[in-house]
Amino acid sequence: PPASAGPSFICLWPGKKSLPVCPSCSPQLLFSLKASAPAVTADIIFLVDSSWSIGKDNFQFVREFLYKVVKALKTGGGDFKFALVQYSGSPKTEFQLSTYSSVQDVLFHIWSMPYLGGGTRTGLGLEYLIEQHLTAAAGSRANEGVPQVVVVLTDGRSQDDVIPPSSVLQLADVDVFAVGVHHAVEWELKEMASKPLERHMYNVANFSALRDIVGDLVDNVYAAVAPSAPAEVAGVNSDGGISSTRNPSLMRISSTDLLFVIDGSDNIGAANFPLVRDFVLNFIDNLEVGEDMIRVAVMQYSNEPQTEFYLNTYSTKTQVLDAVKELRFKGGEEANLGAALDAVLQTHFTEGAGGRADEGVPQTVVVVSAGKSTDDFRLGEMALKQASIYTFGVGAGITESSELEQIATDPSFVFSTPDLSAIDVLQDQLLPYVRGVAQRTVVIHRSSVVGEGR
Repeated sequence: PPASAGPSFICLWPGKKSLPVCPSCSPQLLFSLKASAPAVTADIIFLVDSSWSIGKDNFQFVREFLYKVVKALKTGGGDFKFALVQYSGSPKTEFQLSTYSSVQDVLFHIWSMPYLGGGTRTGLGLEYLIEQHLTAAAGSRANEGVPQVVVVLTDGRSQDDVIPPSSVLQLADVDVFAVGVHHAVEWELKEMASKPLERHMYNVANFSALRDIVGDLVDNVYAAVAPSAPAEVAGVNSDGGISSTRNPSLMRISSTDLLFVIDGSDNIGAANFPLVRDFVLNFIDNLEVGEDMIRVAVMQYSNEPQTEFYLNTYSTKTQVLDAVKELRFKGGEEANLGAALDAVLQTHFTEGAGGRADEGVPQTVVVVSAGKSTDDFRLGEMALKQASIYTFGVGAGITESSELEQIATDPSFVFSTPDLSAIDVLQDQLLPYVRGVAQRTVVIHRSSVVGEGR
């Protein structure tokens, strides 16, 4: 049939190689990858306290915090512009939204910016930001409907009033994240931060603790600026028909049920298992984890599958990360991936285990493998594709990835490295895809059944 004029579609019928097909072809499992368009867009302005109370040594922690936040935001593949203002007794523009087109230039400027010193006039800093940065001349895209985000970092009581400029930002529908350190005043943070406060306000005991909130802050920025999903999202029910979500609130934020299936056999080995564990740990730290956002489960497999925890075992990112840190190498001569894939639908994506497929939440599997399966995985692979599970493959220390390419939703969903010690570099490749699933920019669906002669 003639090629579709819309997105490209790929045939994923089990056992067949991926071929371009028309959406009206016989009942085959198809997926459309729309991730070529940025998942989120935002203008992000940092307003950073540079007063004497911080000191040069602590200001290095501030640089590191800004550097990691910007890098993590760009890792997700969004279309972000950044600006930076330092303030003390008087504010100073480091760079505007229109200054840099490359994130590397932004990161270099952050790393090399000087420490100013001076008083703590947070109110004046906010006024300056409104007048000098939230304008089209400075690169703001507010007139194009692009979300405006302000991240304020302060370590003490302001010497002027923060309420009037904070009210202006609220009326302008600017998302303000307030980060307080050490002697920051909580009521001032509450005045500046947008609602809900639990997602827009942070108060840490010291500057070294800033690194601990990078992941949560990035997650909450993404949640604040992510475009609203359609009111009704189509899914595939057990008989192949179309069903729609019954929980629209889940469609306004990033959400997926994410299961890691980790090779715990002697393919990995006890000495290398910490590398895999850290890969999973760092990957989760860059996601929006929560009961109504991304739920996480982990399974190891070797001679048989072993559940580490279910989707509903933990409700916060901190709990999930703590559980992953405690993972221990399972061990075993066999790597029965087939048995593990069978357990995915039977054990993990059920309602009782925390699965939300019936609510329209996409189900995602990341298989981390270090060698060939010692059992037949074809039935499990077919079941995942029939159920429209988003399946990704991570090859750890392997040179041949044909099995993972067969298991994955599509060969482009497989990422591998022959050097197991370099597995962490695959994170930046995989993360945009999983975020795309959660934000509904990567879509799997079935084609319709057509009459004879096609």
